[in-house]
Amino acid sequence: MPYATNFRPRQAPRGHTVARGTQDFGQIIAADNLLAVWRLLSQEGGQAPGPDGIHYSDLGLSEVCQILRQLSCVLRSDPSQYLPGVARLVRIPKGSGGFRTLSLRSVFDRVVAKAVQAALQDSLERVYLPCSFGFRRQLSRLDLLAHLAAEIRRTGRTVLTQDDVTTAFDSVHTDLVTADLQQHVQDQRLRQLIRAILHGDNPTQTVGIDQGGALSPDALNIHLHHRLDTLLLHGGANPVYVRYADNVAWLTKTITEGRDTHQRIQELLLESCSLRLKSTQNNEGRYGTPVDLAKTPANLLGFQVRLRQGELHCNLEEGAWRELQETLDECHNEPYSTLRAQQVLQGWIQAHGPVFRAAGRQHYCRQFISILRRTRFPEVQEHCLISSMTRAHNEWLQRLSQGNHQRGARRHGGLAARTQGHRMISQ
Repeated sequence: MPYATNFRPRQAPRGHTVARGTQDFGQIIAADNLLAVWRLLSQEGGQAPGPDGIHYSDLGLSEVCQILRQLSCVLRSDPSQYLPGVARLVRIPKGSGGFRTLSLRSVFDRVVAKAVQAALQDSLERVYLPCSFGFRRQLSRLDLLAHLAAEIRRTGRTVLTQDDVTTAFDSVHTDLVTADLQQHVQDQRLRQLIRAILHGDNPTQTVGIDQGGALSPDALNIHLHHRLDTLLLHGGANPVYVRYADNVAWLTKTITEGRDTHQRIQELLLESCSLRLKSTQNNEGRYGTPVDLAKTPANLLGFQVRLRQGELHCNLEEGAWRELQETLDECHNEPYSTLRAQQVLQGWIQAHGPVFRAAGRQHYCRQFISILRRTRFPEVQEHCLISSMTRAHNEWLQRLSQGNHQRGARRHGGLAARTQGHRMISQ
């Protein structure tokens, strides 16, 4: 979809690449690696400044190199003394209503956190169970939906219950989530740096981690892996259970089984880490209420889902178009706003592939064109929109045909067998 014909994207960084799949502390905090992370974030990361007002683009290469060399020396001498600067708090509207508050540190603190996250990601991927889909490499909410569709066909379970962990990033016990992540790290200096990053500018902080920090998603994921996923699946329960970050859902045969599993999940969260499900504090019917998809649609991860002739059928959730328009409006505040709008629109279509069935694509074309007009961006040719929607829907059909269980086994190297190993150890 050609929005901007005279825009030349920045060249990819040359030389040193970001260190991945390593726990070598010296390699992670080396100045060359921090510079590679800087270049990565300056092109792909969030461009909003921290509390000091500095953007990635405000500094020349020589200034960046000098600061990163000094930062590397500080980290190498004593990582326990590293203290991130204060965060700038930014409220972001949520598609489902309300707001989430992001904690934006300085661009240099973001570099340190991203360097650690990139190094640890591969080793953490080998820990997660197949039920976990959020904050995962090469996995998305569409993989979760395809997994549920396959499980409905395989088991005949049609009752869906879903809930959220209430304000997960803000509510976790900082020392507990830090310890859960540290147990997968051998190097003592790296463990100290992880603690410093997760505690932010307050070393004595007891509750919460940065929402918006590069390391926070993996920290929350591994925390819920230990405090919920393994306990639930190894404790004798046998639900079709999935988790997408702090969203949890499960399939059962009956409404009663759905309620029983809900109670068990809430008990595990309270006992293991003092977290609560949203349904215990919110009377909205979508949280914690079992729904038979054969009779009634339910909202799940931005989609309205229900069963038609035994197959999972997805439509857009109410508010999806409004969220797209608001996101496009925000693009005007970013450099190369037209290119950014193109990326947002393409990403939105890709993320909603299940809804773009052939019969509705002309209707969706008119919706896209109308929103682009209202947000003052150049219109896109209809055939380009149709092509993008067709490609996104075909990728969804491919996910369905492959079956999520088989795909997950290939991607994650036999996690089901390792799950059995965890169960034996826990016994």
